[in-house]
Amino acid sequence: MTESKISDPSELLTSQTEPASPNFKGLFGKTTLLLVSPNEIPFVVHDAFLCRHSAFFRTALCGPNTYLETETRKVHLPEESPEEIECLLQWMYSGNLSHLNPPAIATSSKPAQATARYRQLFELYFLADRLLIPQLRNDVIGAVATARKELGRDPSINLIQLVYERFISPSNPLRSLLVDMKMYSGANHMRKHASEFPKEFLADLVGVMMEPVDYHVRNMTGGMRPWDGDLKKYHHESLD
Repeated sequence: MTESKISDPSELLTSQTEPASPNFKGLFGKTTLLLVSPNEIPFVVHDAFLCRHSAFFRTALCGPNTYLETETRKVHLPEESPEEIECLLQWMYSGNLSHLNPPAIATSSKPAQATARYRQLFELYFLADRLLIPQLRNDVIGAVATARKELGRDPSINLIQLVYERFISPSNPLRSLLVDMKMYSGANHMRKHASEFPKEFLADLVGVMMEPVDYHVRNMTGGMRPWDGDLKKYHHESLD
């Protein structure tokens, strides 16, 4: 019997298996051992929850051409962190991000606290992208919008660079959200630091600025910013 080592989730998008239905019975079904990080920190998880949310895990565990030996049921995730997987599993079992506490940092600096909170959310979004979990990506988008309202600060330039390094498509929803945030946060900071932003970000920003004038006037004069209301424009499809 062999154990499966799965490194590139994009290679697994071959199964058309429907996700498992969420119900109480799932808590008594099969489980799989996730071995996380190079240290192989163990997490035992019910297959019903993994397969319901993630195309990556559906193909690995629940499809007709599963990558795992039935008796072994181990998935190695050497590049993921235990902290991120713990957040993922709490979200899978609870269905929301209410458990997600801002990371503790040894400073009272508001910019540093904002950066730590945004970084935590972005890393969770990256994890959801790697494991093909569109609903978690959507929920993180909502959490980023909430953080912006509560913090009154945009994500830092370094974090914007991180997102643009990870996602090259201009249509990526997180990229679109970051551009809209900067569009409505005033021009002074952009003038002073324009050379520090990724060129792709500036191109995206120009694209937004070229949208019809009434779109911006309606939002600005009405006190509504694009991320204050319906976030569907920043959402992924519910199932991959």
